Amino acid sequence: MNVLGVVVEYNPFHNGHLYHLEQAVTQSKADVTVCIMSGPFLQRGEPALVPKRERAEMAISSGADLVIELPYMFACQHADIFAAGAVSICRELGVTDLNFGSEHGESASFRKLVDFLFTHRGHFDERVRFHIQGGCSYAKANELAYRDLETPDSLPDLSQPNNILGFHYTKAAAQAYPSLRIDTVKRKGASYHDITPQHSSIASATSLRQMLQRGEDISSFIPEASRHILAQLPRMRFWEDYFSILQAKVITASDTELASHYDMSEGLHNRMKRLMKEAAAFEQWLHLVKTKRYTLTRLQRNAVHILTGLTKDEASAASDGHNVDHIRVLGMNEQGRFYLNEAKKHISVPLYTKMSSKKTPQLAIGERADNAYALLLPPTERQKEWRKDYDLPPLLLF
Repeated sequence: MNVLGVVVEYNPFHNGHLYHLEQAVTQSKADVTVCIMSGPFLQRGEPALVPKRERAEMAISSGADLVIELPYMFACQHADIFAAGAVSICRELGVTDLNFGSEHGESASFRKLVDFLFTHRGHFDERVRFHIQGGCSYAKANELAYRDLETPDSLPDLSQPNNILGFHYTKAAAQAYPSLRIDTVKRKGASYHDITPQHSSIASATSLRQMLQRGEDISSFIPEASRHILAQLPRMRFWEDYFSILQAKVITASDTELASHYDMSEGLHNRMKRLMKEAAAFEQWLHLVKTKRYTLTRLQRNAVHILTGLTKDEASAASDGHNVDHIRVLGMNEQGRFYLNEAKKHISVPLYTKMSSKKTPQLAIGERADNAYALLLPPTERQKEWRKDYDLPPLLLF
């Protein structure tokens, strides 16, 4: 049986995602398709526009069979940890093929790139340290070190965001799940960072979120299922909606408490607190705090960890190498349920189709993230969302 895995955020699910999903199914000759999807907060440190249950419904309505949550401990992380968590889920579920979208569009080159960087690992690591000492962020230091190696032009360009993720998926698979087949689909019609649509029917999720924030119509860029689900939502969620909550947490926390948050660098907490009093909005605060070393994405992830209260000690205790400590099912169709019933015989970690009082460390942290995600809602709506997240069984679409 060919079991396809795709790692997704679907924020929201649009025509470009549909194209990738259809192409990936064709390439892998998949009998079942598993989406490994981020939960309430995403890889670049943003709240999901749409709650995860509704995004799972978009995925299943558009061709996925089974949707599994990528735990918060991996979902809101640097690309290497993000990818490692996804590959760990693939291994637990017996996924045979992992497919990702990329700017490069040729899978063998990613395997060659992993081999190339492994061969030059010492030099590469030295150049990364050099650029970090020069004040670069970790991501920028990696990009510059990659250029310093004078990598052959035939290999993927690691300044491109989806190429970066593709490289880390390939690397994580080589290290932890070498039998996993890796393939890619070339991105079509829109660049990840495009802020305005460049194609009549395909636009980046970034541009669609900005259009939605401005109240513009995106119906020509999303499938019918996404249109229907978005139309039923009482509201969509943006960072600005959480700013007053974040502001209260930053300003009222002690220096020791603020410094204890996960991924908080020495001295950054002081800069965050001082500049928070000067900001009237989230974007303004971000740009005040931003430096050459502290990128907007890095700061957004820091802000998420403050919002969820994740500390360095908790993160350390919940880490198991780069492995997930549970599988949480968000939704499935009949084919997905049939496959899950077979796969669960071999899963080595707890499988959750409904929440219980006994939680793994990563799941307990994920519950806090879900709770924080609902904080912007009025009290009665907040309670409904918490019950939806933890009292309802997975979404079933037949």
